[in-house]
Amino acid sequence: MPERGWRLLGRILTRLRPAEGWATVFALLLAILVMVWVVEDARWLRQTPSLYASAILALLAGMTSARLVQRGWLAAALLAGSGLTVGIITIARAWPPLLLIIANLRYLALILTRPEQPPPEIVLLPPWMFDHLRTFFGVLQAWGQGLASGQTVSAPQIFSLALLLILWAAAAWAGWATLRRHRALLALTPAGFVLAANSYFASLQVLWLAAFMMALVMLAVRLRQYRLETNWKANAVDYSREFRLELYLSGLFVAATVAGVMVLIPNVRLSAISSAFWDVFSHPYNVLEARIERFLPELDRTPRSPVDQGVSAGGGLPRAHLIGDPPELSQRLAMTVSTNDPDPVASGVTANYRWRGVTFSTYNGQGWENPADATIERYAPGEAWLTQSWQGRRSLRQVFEITANRPFWLYGVGEPIAADRPFQAHLRAPSDAIGFEAEARDYTIISEMPDVTESDLRSVPPATDNALTPYLALPDSIPNRVLALAADVAAEAETPYDQAKAIESYLRTYPYDLDVPQPPADVDIADYFLFDLQRGYCDYYATSMVVMARSLGLPARLAVGYAAGEYDEQRQRFTVVEADAHSWPELYFADYGWIPFEPTAAQPVYVRQPVGTKTTVGVSDSVELANQLAQLRRQAWLLYGSWRWALLLALLLVLMLIVSAIWRDWQLRRMAANPWQLAYLRLERWGDRLDVVPAPWLTPREYARRWRAHLDRETRSPDIARTAADDIAQLSKALERRAYGPASAQPNDAAAKPLWRRLRSKLWRLRWKKRFRKRAKGKD
Repeated sequence: MPERGWRLLGRILTRLRPAEGWATVFALLLAILVMVWVVEDARWLRQTPSLYASAILALLAGMTSARLVQRGWLAAALLAGSGLTVGIITIARAWPPLLLIIANLRYLALILTRPEQPPPEIVLLPPWMFDHLRTFFGVLQAWGQGLASGQTVSAPQIFSLALLLILWAAAAWAGWATLRRHRALLALTPAGFVLAANSYFASLQVLWLAAFMMALVMLAVRLRQYRLETNWKANAVDYSREFRLELYLSGLFVAATVAGVMVLIPNVRLSAISSAFWDVFSHPYNVLEARIERFLPELDRTPRSPVDQGVSAGGGLPRAHLIGDPPELSQRLAMTVSTNDPDPVASGVTANYRWRGVTFSTYNGQGWENPADATIERYAPGEAWLTQSWQGRRSLRQVFEITANRPFWLYGVGEPIAADRPFQAHLRAPSDAIGFEAEARDYTIISEMPDVTESDLRSVPPATDNALTPYLALPDSIPNRVLALAADVAAEAETPYDQAKAIESYLRTYPYDLDVPQPPADVDIADYFLFDLQRGYCDYYATSMVVMARSLGLPARLAVGYAAGEYDEQRQRFTVVEADAHSWPELYFADYGWIPFEPTAAQPVYVRQPVGTKTTVGVSDSVELANQLAQLRRQAWLLYGSWRWALLLALLLVLMLIVSAIWRDWQLRRMAANPWQLAYLRLERWGDRLDVVPAPWLTPREYARRWRAHLDRETRSPDIARTAADDIAQLSKALERRAYGPASAQPNDAAAKPLWRRLRSKLWRLRWKKRFRKRAKGKD
């Protein structure tokens, strides 16, 4: 950009610059944009208008009112009225075209500036705008009448308006409180509450929370600097503006450190505090949730399973959200999965695919839970958590892309062994996993899935390991008729596997039905399904099979995750929707580990036909698995390794240096009256670097002599030093003629820039040679 362009840009920025500085505006804008992005990413409603423009407009309105409106109550009233107006027009989609707005503003300006002239013809608003507004107010009226009469009326526009007004209030308050109160935490507290609420009800990626905290720290540092300078000026205290850059860089460093710590440190989960909180507030929350659902029934929030929320000890049915068959479940994409099976459809292995997330061991008659004393072990990318020697297994590589809800558990076929990112294994015992925790939306998993025949499983004798006792436990409340039914169904089976198959086949005769009521609170679920309801969904089938198997001495547990979904042959991946949420039983067979079964009538049974080479060695000794784990570690290092953070930090430091250089040079441009003075100010800056410190009492010619004396001592590069001293002398003489010489002796301003570029290159070379000499002396 030419010199004139830089000066024009500088004048414009100076004219528009608030007293608190552009850094304040940037930090505010970053925080508000993060808030809006998080809310929009939650997808509370389909087809909601974009909220970015409204939030930015609210921020500007808040900042403007802080400057122009002295009374706080009046500013609040104006902001509330403007927010409601903008919200209604936005939700009703009644914004006029931009050209129409410009034309009417021009009409208003002509009336105000030239009242003596006849006004031009006004440009009328198009009729469709009023039609949209009438439609919106009709929806609002119907919604209000429905609430008054106790009915539930679907009106997504109302929730969209409420959401927009919340964001408007948070953004407007941030702008007003920043410029009026100059307190960063006070200004961004409402926006922080929006992020916190959204993280609970929907999702919040830690990177965006880190970005918000970074904006908060930057804003706090900038406002602190503003308050200090204001106080110094009021008390006539002299200070150097050089401290600003150091303060900014320190604030940026602190903000980057806070953001990095938030990303890198593990999540802390206070289960005891959480449980105590919900013991007190669960009832009020349920009442509030019921009222909100009555007021706003159209919220596009997929019913959640406790498993998806990271609850490993829920005490209920993990897939109870499927009851009633909500239509949105079949429309909401949960995940996509691709595997290294070349053609899973042709080989028939899709029937064996279940994407398992978590397992449950304890049945209490009304649901499932896990022991409270489970341990948590951390594992690095590519590190296998399991070393148990199980036969009849083959390794499978899966790539997951999670899209629904907030991910908590890693999913995988069979027994997940390792992932391409760090994870935490929740363990009931050293080789008995509840699940693997990692809030990741895309990851690669290596699993060991069963690859055995029925004859292999029939050869397994009954289990005698005392470690399996928890998987044989049943509550005393189970009716005897459930136990009798299990014994009767498996009466003719000769082996544990045949007993399991008999139970599976029997349960598959019950019709699958999602239109069933919730189980009564005082009855056993298995008994309720087997004898009273006699129809149901996956939780009923799986629970009943586990109970019946345990009654026969077969160790069993409940597995929860997703069914295979639909296979897209063109993209070679599985598409899994929320309606595919599933639970199934797993039974333990010595030497073969946990083997899944499928009693649910709506799902295909497992195919006990090996499709690969059976693994007869332990997980840690499998050559094929070892190769896949090594590949996984290499992939994890490239995609998620710590070097990325080092590179990001390096880039951030480089950016800070560039910003620092630009800022310092821009300050010099503002101070310089002509190009020669600008070059001289730059020379003084270089003097600080090369130990030729400038002094306010030195004339340019005296300072040039000080430079020559310093450069004459340069023995390693005498030619560079001599020519640099000549250039400095030429610069000092030109500056003196520019300041004191007659018009005929004025130097050519265009010659200042090439002279400085030539001199700067020499100074750079001298600086690097000086550093190399210092390092060489240090080594000696």
